Amino acid sequence: MATRLSQSSVKQLAVEAMDARNKLLQTPSSTAEIINNLLLMEQILYMVQQSQSRSAIKALDPIIEALMAKELLSHPDMDINILVACCICDVLKIISPYNHEQMKEFFQLVVVTFEKLSSTSGGCYTKMMKVLETLSSVKFKELMSGCLQLDGLIVRLFKQFLTVADSNSSAVVSEMEKIMTMIVAESKEFPHELVGLLTTRVNEDNQIVSPVCWELGEKVLKNCAARLNKPHLPDMSLRRFQHSKSEKKHEKIKLSSIDPPMPSESVIKWNGKRMRSILVRGGKMGQQVRETVPEIVSSPQSGRISVQGYTVKDINAPILESIFKKHGDIAAKCVFTDSMRTSLLEVVCEIVRLIETNDVTNIISKMEEITSQVRVAEASEINVSWLQVHLETILKRNEAQKKKTLLVEMKTNTMLVKRAARTDLKERYAKLVAAQIQFEEAKRCLKVLDSVEKKLSNDLSEFKAEKNFSNVDGVTILLQKRLIGSNLLQSLIDYKLMARFSCLSDMLFKIQASDIGGFG
Repeated sequence: MATRLSQSSVKQLAVEAMDARNKLLQTPSSTAEIINNLLLMEQILYMVQQSQSRSAIKALDPIIEALMAKELLSHPDMDINILVACCICDVLKIISPYNHEQMKEFFQLVVVTFEKLSSTSGGCYTKMMKVLETLSSVKFKELMSGCLQLDGLIVRLFKQFLTVADSNSSAVVSEMEKIMTMIVAESKEFPHELVGLLTTRVNEDNQIVSPVCWELGEKVLKNCAARLNKPHLPDMSLRRFQHSKSEKKHEKIKLSSIDPPMPSESVIKWNGKRMRSILVRGGKMGQQVRETVPEIVSSPQSGRISVQGYTVKDINAPILESIFKKHGDIAAKCVFTDSMRTSLLEVVCEIVRLIETNDVTNIISKMEEITSQVRVAEASEINVSWLQVHLETILKRNEAQKKKTLLVEMKTNTMLVKRAARTDLKERYAKLVAAQIQFEEAKRCLKVLDSVEKKLSNDLSEFKAEKNFSNVDGVTILLQKRLIGSNLLQSLIDYKLMARFSCLSDMLFKIQASDIGGFG
């Protein structure tokens, strides 16, 4: 629900926006000062997002202008790049003020920032989550529809995504998939180089070396199969990919035809999901276990393998063999029939395979379902106590990671605030020194004014006594007054007080002039 801002709040917002704009563009600023101003802009944009009033949006004009400044878009500091990109994303959530050329510059900033993150932070894009969400939005697709000559930037962006996906959480990878799918689906002239990038990533070798990157490329190809399968795209690797997919589909159909009969749905449903539903596809464990376990009796025609009397899918066989070696026949006391035991064991294997991926984010997102499955297995007298230990360890690791992330974020914010505070301290110290100098000057001025006042008082007393003097004595006194006035004026000049006390100086000159005139 939008929060309505009062008229005074909107005025204050406009003042702060203009002040932030001026500090950012009109004065030479250090990196810390720029970051501080961008953080202030981010706060202002957040307030306007909550309000959405026309007057508040109008107050953003200085910020909208400042964010497109060349010196900001091309700044060498990565933290500034991230903040500028995030602020522009906040602007785009509120209003669409930028033309096609400016949107192209923003897109270039985003690509460059992703490249910097890939080389400096191991490819972790968590800081750019806001940018990823904006790029994958429908509104951004509409804004970019008229931009031209983006092929080079798009290829660079795809290269980054298909290189660093393994270093990111499932949430980040999901946004990458949306962005890549949208670009492929909406491009009028599709860059041929992208097809090569995608099909290279779905090579079988990459499935083991970079499983997440492989899966990302596979999903994008699958999502855009109709768009990519056009006569003018001379890429045979795409056809091979599609052929491979059709073969896998055929294998699945063949496998399902020889699966053993299962009990009724009511028996094997867990929380509305089938007990044998597979949690993840692929993983590293299968390859690792094949190298360590002995050869297992297999049935190539069926795609299933017998492990100590349990006929399971070939992908789960090495995992089950490894479990039996460590913990024995965990289903020996199971109260169900052999087919049900096999189903329960396959579910356990799928959970183990998911754990072996070490994708904590993905595991945590499915923890409720996993816990439910483990409870059912335990109730069926399947020995899963060892598995519960692993799950508890993952939960503890996840909590520790959350705390670490929070501490890192707090430290980063503290460093930014500390930089700003240090800059503020320097500015205040400079003002203090200037104030001390002015204070000393004021003291000297006061001292001179005391002398002037004393001299004038003495002269006034002497003037009253002049009537009793002769003309000659009067001339002598006037000459003395002139000398005194000259000395006072010189004192004022010495203390640089002429500008401040010009009226007093004029008065002294007039006194001298009138006295000389009277004498004449």
